[in-house]
Amino acid sequence: MILYGTTSLTLTGSRGQFYCPRCSGQSDYKQKDVRRFFTLYFIPLIPLNVIETYLECVGCKGRFAMDALHLNKDDYERKSQDAFAQLLLRAMLLIMIADGTVDDAELNEVERLHAANAKEQTISRVELTHQITMATQAKLTVVDFLNRVSGHLSDEQKNEVIRCCFLVSTVAGELRTEQMRQLEQLPAAMGIAENRFREIIEGADQP
Repeated sequence: MILYGTTSLTLTGSRGQFYCPRCSGQSDYKQKDVRRFFTLYFIPLIPLNVIETYLECVGCKGRFAMDALHLNKDDYERKSQDAFAQLLLRAMLLIMIADGTVDDAELNEVERLHAANAKEQTISRVELTHQITMATQAKLTVVDFLNRVSGHLSDEQKNEVIRCCFLVSTVAGELRTEQMRQLEQLPAAMGIAENRFREIIEGADQP
């Protein structure tokens, strides 16, 4: 009885240096190619197609896409800022719709704060309306959302999220009941001390 089939092996290819965002500096890498092989009696004999190619950092053992070879520190910082701007936008929209109503003052404040944090991103009122619709359909509170993602935020970013959520909630004047209730739950959801939370709120109007 002849036993044949296929298996996958990870082979080391070229080596070099790249900017590793985990190590925060230049690091050696190994290119890894995951290739399928034809096997006979479980022995890999004939190389077939490459299934996956990636970079492995020698320092942290992290895996990165091949385009990491062409990215530097500034590129990663820009990507990180863009990702934070999108996260912040979602948080502001969720606190804005918490009470079931949306007014122009809140929309204008969201646009202003998004522009201040997005740097190279802009958002139209049409896109903003679309984002509000998606946020409403998600049936997710800002507390639930931030509880899930706050572990990926720096202390400075957490402060900015709280500041912006508070400003959006209060821009129309009176702080509504449901918005207040959710704001009060943010310290626990984000792992921030109550006294720090109060400091952020008290200085919220200072950029």
